[in-house]
Amino acid sequence: MEYITLGRSQREVSRIGLGGMAFGNLYGPMEKINVLRTVHQAIDLGITYFDSSPSYGEGRAEELLGEALGAHLDRVFVASKTWADNPAQPDALRTYDRDAIERRLDGTLRRLRRDWIDLYSLYGHDPYTPMSITMEAMQELRDKEKIKYIGTCETEPGHLRSTVRYGKLDAVENTYNIFNRSLEHGVIPFARATRMTLLVGEPFCCGLLHGHLRRHSSFDEGDKRILDRRFRGDRYRTNVEVVNRLRTFAEQEGMTMTQLSLGWLLQNPAVGVVICGAKSPKQIRETVAASSARLSPDQMATVDQIVGNVLYEQPA
Repeated sequence: MEYITLGRSQREVSRIGLGGMAFGNLYGPMEKINVLRTVHQAIDLGITYFDSSPSYGEGRAEELLGEALGAHLDRVFVASKTWADNPAQPDALRTYDRDAIERRLDGTLRRLRRDWIDLYSLYGHDPYTPMSITMEAMQELRDKEKIKYIGTCETEPGHLRSTVRYGKLDAVENTYNIFNRSLEHGVIPFARATRMTLLVGEPFCCGLLHGHLRRHSSFDEGDKRILDRRFRGDRYRTNVEVVNRLRTFAEQEGMTMTQLSLGWLLQNPAVGVVICGAKSPKQIRETVAASSARLSPDQMATVDQIVGNVLYEQPA
């Protein structure tokens, strides 16, 4: 397992992280016992970075992660995000004043069974609360030792510049993979210039880049991909065709699709932590085993050629 230092801190984290979206049943049902076993397997494999959010199953993912980590709290780095108490109310997501942030944080800490959290990130941009007030609230929580580091999931460089004007950010998290490269236009250069750690989510494009899905694959009721345009109609069929070509190339190079997808990301020095989902101990074992793969410049160029113009800056 590779490890990096978070931002300008002295805190070391694993370069492969375990994300908790599946724990909230967002990719179909996942039994509690499988969550516990997957988290424990991740720890045994050297993963120290664990990422969650109150929005994953309305708090279920945080609750199960807190139970699974149990006595391992001194060995791990736990991250979560601000989110409304009721994600079904969009207006509630845009309240980043002092009281709202601390109330949400307290809920997260209760579910995680912790007195403090390592990384707490702002999710999205609040146009109604001045960033100076939001960052002041985040820094007060750090002064209270409720959080150790401050992050954001912002994708607009202008908003990032506004945020760092009022306080230090240690990390920025967002989607980045072979299909989705919008971060290259502004976020990645800004993160490197300000020495923020880039945390990458959806490295396998919600399962597409594992290479197991077929043109006529179906998804369980409740699976968030049902509402995602990447997994419907002609767009989905085109995506599967491109993945099939990528899989053929990977096999020619002696790699699996998981190795190709991770190798493409980890080859980029701007990428700090790759947050991977898993629904079983077997899946996280396969991910960690694949994380040693790296692509040569020629292989990177071939991937770009295969993908061509099937690049989507927005996931839906």
